[in-house]
Amino acid sequence: MSLTAGLKKPRDMLAKLHTEHSRLKTSVTSGDLMNFAITGYHLIEWIRKNPSTSVTAKNELEAMYRNPDIGVCRDITNESKHFALKKDYEDRVTDKTSAMSGYEVGGYGKGPYGIGEDSIVVVLLDGTRFDSLTWAQRVVDAWDAFFSKHGL
Repeated sequence: MSLTAGLKKPRDMLAKLHTEHSRLKTSVTSGDLMNFAITGYHLIEWIRKNPSTSVTAKNELEAMYRNPDIGVCRDITNESKHFALKKDYEDRVTDKTSAMSGYEVGGYGKGPYGIGEDSIVVVLLDGTRFDSLTWAQRVVDAWDAFFSKHGL
């Protein structure tokens, strides 16, 4: 019995990531960003545990785990699960995300009338800052390249 509502293969999770990315491009919300991050991180487990994944692809998952953009996915995922990350949390790359909404924030004509969409900025521990849509595109690009390289 499966609890994954029809999602069976890593390719299904990649399609889910693309769907969540499309939602973000339509209108950025904190909830959609969190869902995107969770999917972006859990793709590692879906690939690792899939019996048809090649040994080469499984071995190269460590590089994806070390990818800073996937690291942001990991940090957001773990904080969303545990409410806060422990101070001694290993491999952390993200300092914070900063969300703002209101007039002249976010994309023009996006979000609820009079409120607008959220504008979410990701800040890494080294001080690097980037817009959440820029980060999300890099996550999608990284996974697309991985799937293409390994024929998944």
